[in-house]
Amino acid sequence: MKSRGVKIVLNSDSLQLGGKTIMQTLPSRQVENHDPFLLLHHAGPYDMRGEHAHFYVGPHPHRGFEPITFVFQGGVRHKDSLGNDSSIEAPGVQWISAGKGIIHSEQSSKHFEEFGGNFELIQLWVNLPAHLKMERPTYAKCDENELEKIALEDSPNSKLYLISGVEGNQKGKILDRTGIKSLMGYLKKDTSVHIKLKDKSASMVYVLGGEISINGTMVAGKQLALLEEDGAKLQLEAAEDSRILILEGNPIHEKVVSWGPYVMNTQREILEAMKDYNEGKMGFLAS
Repeated sequence: MKSRGVKIVLNSDSLQLGGKTIMQTLPSRQVENHDPFLLLHHAGPYDMRGEHAHFYVGPHPHRGFEPITFVFQGGVRHKDSLGNDSSIEAPGVQWISAGKGIIHSEQSSKHFEEFGGNFELIQLWVNLPAHLKMERPTYAKCDENELEKIALEDSPNSKLYLISGVEGNQKGKILDRTGIKSLMGYLKKDTSVHIKLKDKSASMVYVLGGEISINGTMVAGKQLALLEEDGAKLQLEAAEDSRILILEGNPIHEKVVSWGPYVMNTQREILEAMKDYNEGKMGFLAS
């Protein structure tokens, strides 16, 4: 079974958002997107304690894609216009399928604000195909006790969690709309990982910290490896203790038109999204 090689390794650019420095690898100066993956932001790790163990992102809308938060350290509280109000602690994920429109806010969880510590997350945007962009929005979350754990026989102290998709006879708890496969890994040095991949899928690996080798190519912290399409498996090894995010999706091959929090197929649809939000058709959420 052939292992996939690395097509390109992307470095992160720093951005200032909400008074914090975050890292962005998608979009980049070299690659606009890796269809269906549109955006990848890495926040942290930050050491946040006492009065600084707090952050808040006020209510804002989304339409036409899936904004997903992978919490690697710390905790996040989510509220939205569907009536959801819940918290997740690391390792965990909140998976929004915005569909025709949702308004949500995020802030530090009460548990994190009480105890503080290291805080780190990935914000990922996954495109929705045209026929799903105006579907009903949904929200799902999973904490560590709900996540599917992948056994790593050569490294019992490493942890690999299947968030969505299928690996062998295991299935992730998040039932997404577009067949995304995602795994969060906390790997000890010299740990080997072997993951099956679909034919001609779009796959990539982001390294939050540490360093890994993918089929002989080294990928360091805050770098994103976009993989080649040929190969039925991903084979990687941790050269250092590492935190990683593994992603696989099905390319959509549709025109992408985006503006701020909306991702659609035409400029007219963007204008319609702005109008619908202003008219309250995406619901309401108090600050």
